[in-house]
Amino acid sequence: MKNILYKILPVCLLIIGLTGCEDETKYRPLPEAVPLTMSINEKAFVMGEHLKVDIKVEPDADGNEVVANEDFDIYFTAKAGTEDVANVFEPFSSIVTFPKGEKQIQVDFPVKTSGLVGTTTMEFVAFARGYKMANSSQGIKVSDYYRISMSLENNTENVVTEGGKFVLVAKVDKPSSVPLEVTITP
Repeated sequence: MKNILYKILPVCLLIIGLTGCEDETKYRPLPEAVPLTMSINEKAFVMGEHLKVDIKVEPDADGNEVVANEDFDIYFTAKAGTEDVANVFEPFSSIVTFPKGEKQIQVDFPVKTSGLVGTTTMEFVAFARGYKMANSSQGIKVSDYYRISMSLENNTENVVTEGGKFVLVAKVDKPSSVPLEVTITP
């Protein structure tokens, strides 16, 4: 019995060795990247408001409607120069997954309801590795309150001489929902 086993074992090993190896390794095809566009609901926000970011899959080069054909991550950052200012949002979702088969997602970034002082001007950026995204960087302003800035039209020195005429210009970051009344006392 041992003798038969010792004679058959090398033949079996030889057959396994010859049939077990394939010359080609087969991989599944990589998913195609889809074109993306980022849009935001406003450019100026105050405490308690919400920045809503829409990430949408655009039609391909031929104009055909496409959807995401894999789950992929979108990374968000909020920076003022080199300083990270994501702390003005509560909570700040720095990574969001775009699900397979979807055409659009919306991500909500609520601005803190209290504790902000002054205005923070920032660059809000979205990035998805391997995907082209139009409008992926947006300049926005987050403040404690809406502020009205006043200036004199065509007067860089901001000097008015006695008896002279001037035009006062008021600028608000967002259209006002209530009438604004300005009173000037000399």
